[in-house]
Amino acid sequence: MSKLTLEPKCPSIAHGFLAGGPLNQILSSTHSGFTTPILNQPADTIDRFWMLEAFTESLNGVGLTNPNPAVGCVIVDQFGKEVSRGCTEAYPGRHAEAVAFQKVADLKRLENASLYVTLEPCSHQGKQPPCVNFLLNSKIKHIFIARKDSNPLVNGKGIRKLQRAGKEVHIGLFGAEVTAWNFPFFAEQALKRPVIILKWAQTLDGQLADDTDQSQWISGPQARAYTHWLRQKYDVVLVGAKTFLRDTPRLTVRDCALPHHRSPLPIVFDPKGLCLSKKITQLDPRRKWLLITTPKALTLKKNKMNPPLHKGFTLLTIPGKNPAVELMELFSSNEMKSHLGRPLQSVFIEGGAKTLSLFILSGFVDFFHVFTAPTLTAGVKNRIRLLFPLKKAKRLELISTAQLGSDVVMEMAPKKITQTLFSF
Repeated sequence: MSKLTLEPKCPSIAHGFLAGGPLNQILSSTHSGFTTPILNQPADTIDRFWMLEAFTESLNGVGLTNPNPAVGCVIVDQFGKEVSRGCTEAYPGRHAEAVAFQKVADLKRLENASLYVTLEPCSHQGKQPPCVNFLLNSKIKHIFIARKDSNPLVNGKGIRKLQRAGKEVHIGLFGAEVTAWNFPFFAEQALKRPVIILKWAQTLDGQLADDTDQSQWISGPQARAYTHWLRQKYDVVLVGAKTFLRDTPRLTVRDCALPHHRSPLPIVFDPKGLCLSKKITQLDPRRKWLLITTPKALTLKKNKMNPPLHKGFTLLTIPGKNPAVELMELFSSNEMKSHLGRPLQSVFIEGGAKTLSLFILSGFVDFFHVFTAPTLTAGVKNRIRLLFPLKKAKRLELISTAQLGSDVVMEMAPKKITQTLFSF
């Protein structure tokens, strides 16, 4: 007879984790000062250990699996010895369970074994065969699943098949952490549009740059390394034109822990055409860059484009009457799909203050990574400007927080999003 065990739901993720994963894994030794053991808690069990191993395995898929989630799987024999492990391959490659099963050298070791996987095994034929069939056709007895897959094609079907086959199914170990790690995957399914994520670093008095427009560096090396790791999670990274011209950001993943699979597609949002008459020298010729402007800006700058637009840029336009809405339409368009090579799932917006404020006011923002440094500038020029009265202030749900060096990061989402995604 089958058995189903549900772990208690956790409103926020555990100490030692951020939305990017377990801190002692995602910060390189150069930047890591995080020493608190993740499993140093009374509720620790062997099952928690192995699920954390599956989670750690899933980190190897960062930046490769989109639009699929980055999933990890570990198989352990009845004597507590690891049999095999695997993570989801680059899209549209094999899923984590298939990788793990196809590494098993001795099928006898699967008798009464346990399997730990960070997402419900799929139960439908897509670009890969149903992963649940690997489990159904094996003698594995105990199956630990971090959380249910909200994909309508799955959504509990795999779990029910396992139960009917007499497997013992346990759901919920590190479920909140896995949800945060694969936030773009779950949020895009719920919202039916690309997911918008904002990130900024600020002083204690709320400045994103001082009043002379200097912002490098408000946050320290650990915070920057974590930001670079996050960039791999998201499909594109967007900055406003003033930030681009002032800071000359590379928008790469250079300082984060391995693996370094890819840097996101960089986009400069330039509604006034500020980049059209500037000599741009900092573009990496090995990367594609998109520049989004407006027809009005092109008309005003067309006689001043000397030198011409840098050859590394591909020019896109929006009408400019309702920028946030028009950008969302562009993100969902076939044109953007063509530039990215697949449907756009997530947009990581890193500044500046006007661009961040534009999206917050639009109501499209789904997740926040906010870094605060213990620094005071007493400036007034470069800050998020919303002008909401306190009674109408937008209160967010805190998902995770940590100290990175001398900086503090807070990761938050609107309550409507957390209620939907973290109810698994």
